[in-house]
Amino acid sequence: MEMAAIKSGSQVRSLARAPKCYNESMRILLGILITAVGVAIVWQSEWFLRNLGRIEWAEEKLGLEGGSRLFYKLIGLCVAFLGLFVMTGIWSDIMEGFAKLFVR
Repeated sequence: MEMAAIKSGSQVRSLARAPKCYNESMRILLGILITAVGVAIVWQSEWFLRNLGRIEWAEEKLGLEGGSRLFYKLIGLCVAFLGLFVMTGIWSDIMEGFAKLFVR
């Protein structure tokens, strides 16, 4: 394992870091898992509709009779893209940019 030193004030702390290949492979596996969950939500939106029920807001705002189905598919699509972002490492850049809006 690699050791990294962090200097905070007058103290120096050392942190053990996992090898870079371990972090990358875990990130890729997690991204694949999240993407698979998103695809399953899109693919099985009828199952979600039967088990979780209709969403009144979605029925009202997203269309006629299929508003809830469309909403479940949109949620699945967002989850799938989130998985792709995690897998490629873009997620950390997105969160860093979002955090910069609030912290200077």
